[in-house]
Amino acid sequence: MTVSFSASSNESCNQKNDALDVSGRTAAVFIGTDPQLLTRLVFEKENKIISSPKTYSAWSTHGYYESDFIHHVEITELKPSTEYFYYCVLLDNDNANSLTVQLSTFRRLRTATASNVDPSNILSFRTAPNTSKNSSVKFAIMGDMGTSHRAVKTANNIAADRSIDAVLLVGDIAYANQDPSSCTTNHTVWDEWFTKMEFLLKAKPLQTSPGNHENEVDCVSGEVFASYETRFAMPQIKEVERSPSEYPFYEYDYGNAYYSYSYGPAYVISLSSYSSSEANSKQNTWLRKELNSIDRVVTPWVIVVFHAPFYNTFNWHHGESEETVMQDDFEHLFVEFHVSLVFNGHTHAYMRGNNIIFGEHNASGPQYFIVGCGGGTSENGFWSRKPEKWVLFRKYEVYGYGMLHIVNSTHAVWELRNNRDEDFTEDSESMDVSTEGLYRVLDQSILHNSFAV
Repeated sequence: MTVSFSASSNESCNQKNDALDVSGRTAAVFIGTDPQLLTRLVFEKENKIISSPKTYSAWSTHGYYESDFIHHVEITELKPSTEYFYYCVLLDNDNANSLTVQLSTFRRLRTATASNVDPSNILSFRTAPNTSKNSSVKFAIMGDMGTSHRAVKTANNIAADRSIDAVLLVGDIAYANQDPSSCTTNHTVWDEWFTKMEFLLKAKPLQTSPGNHENEVDCVSGEVFASYETRFAMPQIKEVERSPSEYPFYEYDYGNAYYSYSYGPAYVISLSSYSSSEANSKQNTWLRKELNSIDRVVTPWVIVVFHAPFYNTFNWHHGESEETVMQDDFEHLFVEFHVSLVFNGHTHAYMRGNNIIFGEHNASGPQYFIVGCGGGTSENGFWSRKPEKWVLFRKYEVYGYGMLHIVNSTHAVWELRNNRDEDFTEDSESMDVSTEGLYRVLDQSILHNSFAV
């Protein structure tokens, strides 16, 4: 688990008369299973993969931007399925009495009663269940969020459901860059997004995949994905490798580009639609090795997430190169290693596809979903008036998220949860509408895992 924050965006880390951080500070997290007894102190540290703190500067058509220092504190040796409470602070490295200050602060926080500690800033999260086929887990899955009221409603509805264990965001996060092929990024949009999503990010673990709007080309250096690599710290394979290159396939490997992790009965692989995927590329070589190493006895569900869909029933982004090239390179691997589920975004709509092998329904193939309905404006229509043979349900003008509840090694429940107060249109072929709670369930299905051992 990694706790990430910047001083100016997290009230519990703010220092009086100093809204912005300086590099001469060390971040730390007080953590424990009792909010009144935070018995452990964990410092950020430099390591070969995730260095911390991080900052970046960039030139764009909006001018010069310099980010806060962003801290990533990695916390290990946590018990599974356990609620932990935490409080983050910044400590001055240059203070001669820093150790005394740290220990003093630590003693005060053990009881969380000190006058300078606001109890509302003691936050919590729940760790993943045991890595086991007998575990159960709930994921919220969506992409294409932005900063609109619709995106905030989606985040609010996810945060309100305490049963959701983690969030998978399949790319296009803040939309700081409206044109991925140019250097037009407004980096303050990132600050806006983190401010608006703070209540969700404090409570739920978040895993991200890069979308086309995470590419942000610096007007001077040509560097790509600087903000995405600085602001997030995913479970990295090795330090990021990137260099100035052309849209849509960049020289962008490792780091937050692609990675994997186990979460209860699921093995989740996050890929990059905007890194090379050809046969001898780093991403392709890593993916084949990763898929071959999965023990389906322990993690029977193999879930792959990335931004641009292989199967797209909508007008928007239909047949783009980042979809077709990656499909040619990777679909045969998904089939060979029996991937269970594939989730994408990119087009601002929702689709539940069938189990598919090379365009044909086949129970042995992965099941494909588009969940680009997190909040980005829907400007969609269907590519074909008649649904393709691999489409089970499709809908545009929908805003919300998908909920995947893996019940056991062989079965899961899937729901599309539309934000309840959004416009409701009859543009789909079928509909299952719930009228309770903060959302409407527009689509629901029992999913089967044919390759559980």
